[in-house]
Amino acid sequence: MATRTFQPVPLRKRRTHSPRRRPQPRPPAAQPPSSPQVPSPSGAASPAPPDLEDLRERAQRLAAEGRLSQALELLGKDLDATLPRFGLSHPEIVSRRLAILRLQFEAQELQAVRDGCLELAATLASARSAPDADLAACRVMAARCLGRLGHNSAALRELRQALDLQKEVLPPLHPEVLETRREIATLLAGSGLAGEALEALRSLADDQRTALPPDHPAHAEVERLVGRLGRLTRTLHLPQ
Repeated sequence: MATRTFQPVPLRKRRTHSPRRRPQPRPPAAQPPSSPQVPSPSGAASPAPPDLEDLRERAQRLAAEGRLSQALELLGKDLDATLPRFGLSHPEIVSRRLAILRLQFEAQELQAVRDGCLELAATLASARSAPDADLAACRVMAARCLGRLGHNSAALRELRQALDLQKEVLPPLHPEVLETRREIATLLAGSGLAGEALEALRSLADDQRTALPPDHPAHAEVERLVGRLGRLTRTLHLPQ
């Protein structure tokens, strides 16, 4: 019987499968930088205030152009942005409030100015250890509002008290002291007290020549008042 020869069957090669690549996650989209944070008084971060310097500069330009309401709006925004960082009697707050009150006075918002000055004066009197120039400025402006509103007697009384305070906290020939003296002399003249007004103006004129530069407009203002009152007293034969 013939022997059958078996041929080896070639083995199939197994396919090697490369591992499947998992899709890589996309990198997150770049985010715009967040605005810088400023700690609030409570410790929590709050948005940084706007460029306050720019606000004040724009307000000054608007005021110089006579656009007082727009200037006041910017100064109000500046104050609102500053208030969270300081106390009510802090110089940063007081200087801003006085700037707003002066501009309101220029805009003839007299009752609002008087109320604001009295409120600020009360804050300063309770919070600061001694009277200072800020308190004196509030008192003077509040009294000037009374005069502009036609209450001459009350205005004179308050202005004289404010002048005494100014002399305590400022040099005797400080421009603000001289300005208050001019205001008092003007009110005296408006109240029919020409003799008193002339005496006050002549003394003031001498002190202004000592303290103020020759081209200061206050010289011409006082000379004009002295000339007008001098003619009035000669016409009416009043004592000079």
